[in-house]
Amino acid sequence: MERMSAADRLERHYEEVAECFEEASTGDYGALVVPTGNSDEPMHRWFHLKEAFSYQLLPRVLKDTGLADLKELTVFEPFAGSGTVAATLVQMITDGQLSRASYMGLEANPFLHLLSSAKLAAAQHPPTEFDALAASVVEASQVVDPDSLEAPALATFRSGYFDSDSLLGLLRLRQAIKGSPASSVERRLLMICLAATIEPSSFLRKDGRALRRVTEPRTNDPFGWFKAIAEIVHEDLPRRPVSITGRSHHGDVRDFEVPPTDEAASDLSLFSPPYPNNIDYTEVYKLETWFLNFINSHDEFRAQRRTSLRSHGSLKWQEEYRFHDSTHRREIEDLVSPLLAVIPADRYRSARRQLVLGYVDDMFTTLLKVERCLRKGGQMVCVVGNSLHGSHDQQLLIAADLLIARLSELAGLNVDRLEVARVPTRRRSASRFLRETAIFASKPASE
Repeated sequence: MERMSAADRLERHYEEVAECFEEASTGDYGALVVPTGNSDEPMHRWFHLKEAFSYQLLPRVLKDTGLADLKELTVFEPFAGSGTVAATLVQMITDGQLSRASYMGLEANPFLHLLSSAKLAAAQHPPTEFDALAASVVEASQVVDPDSLEAPALATFRSGYFDSDSLLGLLRLRQAIKGSPASSVERRLLMICLAATIEPSSFLRKDGRALRRVTEPRTNDPFGWFKAIAEIVHEDLPRRPVSITGRSHHGDVRDFEVPPTDEAASDLSLFSPPYPNNIDYTEVYKLETWFLNFINSHDEFRAQRRTSLRSHGSLKWQEEYRFHDSTHRREIEDLVSPLLAVIPADRYRSARRQLVLGYVDDMFTTLLKVERCLRKGGQMVCVVGNSLHGSHDQQLLIAADLLIARLSELAGLNVDRLEVARVPTRRRSASRFLRETAIFASKPASE
C-alpha cells in the first residue's frame, strides 16, 4: 500500500472539517475583501492601507445577513485596522441609509489606532476650518529651528532612505504640529496627514511583509504633499456631527473586558484578523509609528511587536495557550494535531508549531469575546485568507478559514456558511483550500 504524503493527510483532515460547513462562492466577494474603491472614497482615502477590505463590504454584508432593513446598527470590531468599518458607517448615515449607529472597535497597533479613532472622532466632532489650520502648520514649519530637531532612533531614518532636505521637512512639520493650538481631533488629523507624507518622501515602499527600496521618492516636496492631503481631509469632513456613538479603543482584544450585556448587544461583528502569513504589521508600519513618536526606543518596539496576534513566526513566543484551560481543550487539540503532525522537520519547525498553536489560541480567545459582544441573533462575518508555508514537497497549508469556523462553533456561534471570495493565482498548490474566505456565523437567537 502506498504511504499517504503529509500534504495528502492534511488535505484529508481539511476535507473532514469542511464537510461540517456549507460552502458557497457567489463571485461577488472577490472585489470586496480587498480595498476596491477605497482610494476614491471620503475618509478611506486619507491613508492607503493595502491590507484593508473594501468600503463596499459592509453594505453587502448587511444585505446578506438580513440586517439591511435596520435603521439603527450596533457594530463590534475586534481588529479595527485603519477604520474602514467605522468610516463606512459614517458614510451610510450621511447618505441616509442608516439613521444612527453605535461602534466599538479595538486596535493594538498605535498607528492603526490613530487612523481608526481619528476618523470616528472627526465624524462625531468635525472641525470647521481644518484647511486653514493645516496651512498655518505648514507656515509655522518654515521657521522651525533645524538645530532643535532630531530624527527617530530607528536606523531607517539615518541610512540613506530619505533625502536630507525631505527628512528635515518632515521633522519641521512634526514640530509645527506639536506647537499648534489644535484640538485633540484636529491634532490627530494633522498626524494622519503627516503619516501619509512619510513614505512618499522616502526611497521606500511597502511590499508585502517588508519595506522595499525604490529609485525615486514620489515627492521631493513634503510640505506640498502634506498640504494636499490636508485639503482632501478638509473636503471629506462632515459639515455637522454624525449620529454615531462609541469609540475605537487602543487595546488588545485578547485582554478586552467585555462590557455588561446591555452595553455589548451588537447586531454585527465584521472584521478581518491578521492572516497566518508571517506578516508582522508592527514592522510594516514602523516608519509611521516611530516618526509619530508612538515608539521611541528599540525596547518599546520589541514590546509593541509582542502585542501583535501570533500570526507570524518572526518572534519566539511563550508556550502559553489559554485554550488549555478551556472545556474545549480536547476538541481544539483534535483540530490542530493533524497540522502539527505534518509540519516539515526543518529549521522552521519550532516557529511554525508556535504559529499554528498561537494563532488558534488567539483566534479562539477573540471569538469568545465576539460571541459575548453579540446580541442573541446577532451576526458575525470574519474575512480571512489561508496561507501556504514552505516550498515544493515541504509545504504547510494553514486553512485559517476552517480553523476559525470550527473555533466559532466551540465559542458558541452557529456557522451559517463559508463564502469563498478569492483563489489567489500567484502561488501554485494542488489544494482547493488555498483561498480567501468570508465566514458567516450567528449567535443563537435562544439558548
